[in-house]
Amino acid sequence: MKTKRFFSILLALCLAAGMAFTAGVSANALAVVPAGYVTISVDANVLGTGAGVLYGPALVPFYAGESLMNITDRFLADNCDGSVTAYGFFLNGVKLPRNITVAVPSVISDAVPDFTAAGGHTQAGEFLASGDFAGWAGWMYTLGNETLYDGADAVAAADGAVLRWQYSLAVGNDLGFEDWMGSPGLIPLTDRDALAVAAAQVNSAPNKAQLLADAPTLAAYNTAMGILSDLLAAQTDIDTAAAALNAAALAAARTLRLAAITAVATGLVEADYTAASWAALQTAITAAKTAVNSAGTVTAVNAVAVPSASQLVTKLTEAKNAKLAALSAVTNGLSEADYTAESWDALQAEITAAKKAVNDAATVAAVNLVTVPTAAGLELTCLAKWQAKLPDWLSGVIKLPNWVQWIVMIVGFGWIWWLFR
Repeated sequence: MKTKRFFSILLALCLAAGMAFTAGVSANALAVVPAGYVTISVDANVLGTGAGVLYGPALVPFYAGESLMNITDRFLADNCDGSVTAYGFFLNGVKLPRNITVAVPSVISDAVPDFTAAGGHTQAGEFLASGDFAGWAGWMYTLGNETLYDGADAVAAADGAVLRWQYSLAVGNDLGFEDWMGSPGLIPLTDRDALAVAAAQVNSAPNKAQLLADAPTLAAYNTAMGILSDLLAAQTDIDTAAAALNAAALAAARTLRLAAITAVATGLVEADYTAASWAALQTAITAAKTAVNSAGTVTAVNAVAVPSASQLVTKLTEAKNAKLAALSAVTNGLSEADYTAESWDALQAEITAAKKAVNDAATVAAVNLVTVPTAAGLELTCLAKWQAKLPDWLSGVIKLPNWVQWIVMIVGFGWIWWLFR
């Protein structure tokens, strides 16, 4: 009984370890490929343009089963102070990346009775938190330019979503949203999602510096970021800025990608490579250029892979491969045991020397000069010579495995005994 119990426990432990390992591998595998990307930004526009956008906009990846809280935590990391309460995720404060100045529009400050311009955090490294500047002040989020009353931990992330964390002095009423009593917003409600996405495409691009080195893109980007920080910007200005940034950044991204693709074959001479490999590279280059010109966003353009010239095969390599294959084929179908050691070793030495000459050759002409040895100089062993003189059927028997030869001999002697008995 003790033995059975011991093996039962051991088996259970092994199964548990195996399941844990499998679960770990599965979790890691799932985490490798994002399920999508969310555009996220954090702003304190309500405090004036001296505060404006604090972080982003940026494209942040998410994985299967994650919520807006996970996106926020991944994006802000140590720059946020948040917790999950009975009502869901609560963002209490955001660390200021720089000093800010407070200049709340009068249409808002006049409507918030307890507003105090000097009553909050404004220095880099401090947390702009709930209760700063007004009693009802705090962080709220919008998804698709709509306020949600669910905690960010209860809302699933979706590819292409736009998440904006905004500081508010009046529970969103100062941002243009109706209050809980149905009263209209203190300012016109505008939709900045498209502009946020356009800016995120640039901010999250691996070649952001190169994109902004393009004068039209830099101008459009600066205008876009300025409008994103302006709480009172008109919808027409927002839409115009989004269109201008998308157009300029896309044109710059295409120019950069097309240049990189074109550079793949720059300096290469077609005559140096095999026709097949050169044609394959040209096809890949043409396809990549078509994909770039068809891409509609900076991210899509940057996702187009640049072909590699490593797929090219030089004519020298082709000649070497063909010659080396011919050298290796010299002894195909031959058995070393059938030949004298001296003649076999001599042939192997010739083959080795020829292969070295091929590998050392610097031109196709030099490869073609290398002579392929023949097996004509191989000398059969005495046994092989004797076997060669036997009839084909008997020679075949001798070459059979030993146990088969024994069976043949027994059957043969039995047949002879039966004839002369």
